[in-house]
Amino acid sequence: MLELLSHHALLLETEPQDAVAKVTSALERAKITVAGNPDVLILEHETLGIDEVREIISRASARALMPSGKWFIISFLSVTREAQNALLKTIEEPTADTHFVLITPDASRILPTLRSRLHIVKGESAESSKEVEQFLKNPIPTRLTQLAPMIKDKDRARAISFLRELEGAAGEKGFATSDPDFVHDLIRFRDYLADRGSSVKIILEYIAHAAPRA
Repeated sequence: MLELLSHHALLLETEPQDAVAKVTSALERAKITVAGNPDVLILEHETLGIDEVREIISRASARALMPSGKWFIISFLSVTREAQNALLKTIEEPTADTHFVLITPDASRILPTLRSRLHIVKGESAESSKEVEQFLKNPIPTRLTQLAPMIKDKDRARAISFLRELEGAAGEKGFATSDPDFVHDLIRFRDYLADRGSSVKIILEYIAHAAPRA
């Protein structure tokens, strides 16, 4: 992950739950200590809001204590518009030796003004694509079995990523023409999943029943 050292602001479009560990491992391989380092802040949120961003801005304005500089590793499923606007200037005009790594499953949810200041790196999606392909071929009972681990664990991050992959497959297979109502619902329910009050179970069970067979 050489991009970590060559850009001051990265956006990793990938699964948040595994990406933080990969980023910290990459820093360690680059001889940047993570554990116990006061200059490394790791934040993991379902929704990144203004209060969290104010903490980031406050920490970013301070001088680094270690030669490796300050590192902000921030993973989230969704982020408020207010938080993005507040973070924009800090990323646009960072203090010296300050690095930001934002991790989210869907870069399209980031405002264009902020996204244009970030170097975007897409995660590997081959396995997810295979999973979606199999899902579309399966009958409804098998689909429900396939989604059962996500439902049991209430794995909101994985569910959002799955629906994002499903949306891509829907576009490739022409569902927007053959079944526009499903595509509309798919996008709507993916947005609902970013709300921590929504039901992962109800949404995924609906998708299992509503998705066309391919």
